[in-house]
Amino acid sequence: MEYTIFEILGAFAITFFAGVINVMAGGGSLFVLPFLIDGLGVHHLVANCTNRVAILAQCSTASYEFKRRGVEWPKPTIQWIVLSIGGAIIGAVLTLYIDKSSFMRLLGIVMILAAGITVFPMDKTISMVKNKQYVLPICMFFIGIYGGLIQAGTGLLMLTIYQSLYSRDLIQANAVKVLLVSAYTCIVLVIFIYQGLVDWQLAGILIVGNIMGSFVGSYLAITKGSPLLRKVLVFALIAMAIKLLFF
Repeated sequence: MEYTIFEILGAFAITFFAGVINVMAGGGSLFVLPFLIDGLGVHHLVANCTNRVAILAQCSTASYEFKRRGVEWPKPTIQWIVLSIGGAIIGAVLTLYIDKSSFMRLLGIVMILAAGITVFPMDKTISMVKNKQYVLPICMFFIGIYGGLIQAGTGLLMLTIYQSLYSRDLIQANAVKVLLVSAYTCIVLVIFIYQGLVDWQLAGILIVGNIMGSFVGSYLAITKGSPLLRKVLVFALIAMAIKLLFF
């Protein structure tokens, strides 16, 4: 598929914004996918699968940076990786059978849930769960299924569950998040590439925008904080969800 200069600039702008959002709040892909599908006219499966290339680039870069700075992953990480990969394979196969209408409605529902998690954190409720050592691996498996199916919004969900069931250490939680996403994304991308569902020209634009946005997001998170951005994120998520669900 060929893109005009304005479409390329638009794709770069939205993925740059997504990179900033992903670092400061999470859920950036929830804006990228509707733009690619409705704005550029990309097939919903191609948009969903191509976006994973940028996600892999961003999370792999972040994972290396965490390791370089000496952040240690907890002992159960290997178990979580295996479980999330198993779930992601199931999710990746399921996504091949979703039609556009169902996909867009599912995105709308996820946006509402993401806005709810942002406004009303579930950590206190989840933290009351008993037998956390058994519940967390199960959650990682189902997060993998969702990650393989949609991916958008996985970061918000994973951070909430990790901090509620394992550790309040936000740095460690982010390190685990990007490592798991990198691991299962490698596997599901093999499936999507084999199916011919990756637009490499578009993927290149998404990678550049996403990584540049992540650097800006890191700077803003350190110097400005994210309360204002979270309010903007919630408003944008709700507005986009209404559009996807009812129009």
